[in-house]
Amino acid sequence: ISGASVTACPNFEALRTALAKTDDWQYSPDHRAGIERAKKYVEGSDKDFLAGFFVMSINEWKVSQPRVVILTRTAYYRVTYNPKNGKIDHYHKTTLDKVRVLEKTVTGLKVYLTEQDGKTSVSKMAGWLATKVGAKEAKSDEFEHVREYLPCLSVSEPSTDVVVDTMAAAMGRAAELMHAEAGAPKTVDVITTDDRKKLLVDRKEEERLAKEKVEREAAEAELTKAMEEAKEKTKPDVLGAPLKRAKRAVEASVPLIEEAERLRADLEAEIKENERLPRLQRGGAGRDA
Repeated sequence: ISGASVTACPNFEALRTALAKTDDWQYSPDHRAGIERAKKYVEGSDKDFLAGFFVMSINEWKVSQPRVVILTRTAYYRVTYNPKNGKIDHYHKTTLDKVRVLEKTVTGLKVYLTEQDGKTSVSKMAGWLATKVGAKEAKSDEFEHVREYLPCLSVSEPSTDVVVDTMAAAMGRAAELMHAEAGAPKTVDVITTDDRKKLLVDRKEEERLAKEKVEREAAEAELTKAMEEAKEKTKPDVLGAPLKRAKRAVEASVPLIEEAERLRADLEAEIKENERLPRLQRGGAGRDA
């Protein structure tokens, strides 16, 4: 089994057939018992079973917890199994329409959702409070709500890479098939950690360029307006602040800045000339007397 073969499944029947191979993966006896018990437990209300995995679930508090993940056609269930008594303590259901992005890491699978999964961590709460008081700009993207799952096979085969690849493909393909059956086809992105980092870097660069463009256009507009006012009122001083702003703006129009500087110089020269002429006239009148 591979992620590619799972992703290629055209329907749920083919997907279940492909994922049936994961039933043979080697887990410890307790973990295998947990998967089987969780499967039966979930089938009480959701009979569209696709696959089960025993994992270590990493929550937003960075706490690692042994869990069973049961995937069905419409949801996945994070189930807490008690090996001491063979019973299910509790479970958490997440519908597949809440899955935004799946990230394959070196050690596991990160599932990014549309909403908080579990209790909010201290760091996220601190960020939320900082936003509320205005100390931090509110930001939200598809990587805001996450939970990570680490494989727990008892042997080295299949490798962690294969297990993670299969889990990601299974969850992503199940979500896509669910959306397709609902008449609203939607692709669920399966990426790597490097992909996410590059995406965020590129996005940050796009934001920077967009901000620079807004400031550049505003600075050029302000300078153009100031030039009109300076000409009309013969006031070169009104060009001071707009010129400084335009020079600070990234890639602002050099010809416009040069034109504004020439205008300021011409207006200053005109003012000086206008001041000089009356003095000359007064001086000439005195000599005539």
